[in-house]
Amino acid sequence: MTQGTAEKKANSKGRKPPGQRTLAESMKLDLHDPREQAIANDFIKRFDKEHFQRLLIDWIVAKNHSFSIAEEAELHAIFDYLNPSVSARKANITHTTVREKIVAAFEQHKQKVIEVLGKAPGLIHISFDGWRSGNRYAPYMGTFVKGKDHDHCE
Repeated sequence: MTQGTAEKKANSKGRKPPGQRTLAESMKLDLHDPREQAIANDFIKRFDKEHFQRLLIDWIVAKNHSFSIAEEAELHAIFDYLNPSVSARKANITHTTVREKIVAAFEQHKQKVIEVLGKAPGLIHISFDGWRSGNRYAPYMGTFVKGKDHDHCE
């Protein structure tokens, strides 16, 4: 299959690892056919980069993975196999980006937590459990909050 201009440019700059399929290759599209080029373009445009990154970060946090797992070549290969738009839209993120997005989410929700706790009637018990990841650089803290009506939130 012949390559489109964008594919030639990406390959000439060494951005596509050997063996990685392009969207056109995955979908068996002829990029010289305007209709099939439009299909490829539409597929790439429909990929929601922000949603993909949010799902990745949610998984990293929920499963207590190291932030650097987002940079693993094997994980990128899985993403590209499942949807070549991940690379086409430059949706892969670094450990620094994972951290920045988590801190931003904390800052976004911090005030709401303060408001909810401030409106709670009676006494509230809050206990903390802190630990570090295996690399000793990423501290984690778990909290357990219990009000007088015994409703709790972790």
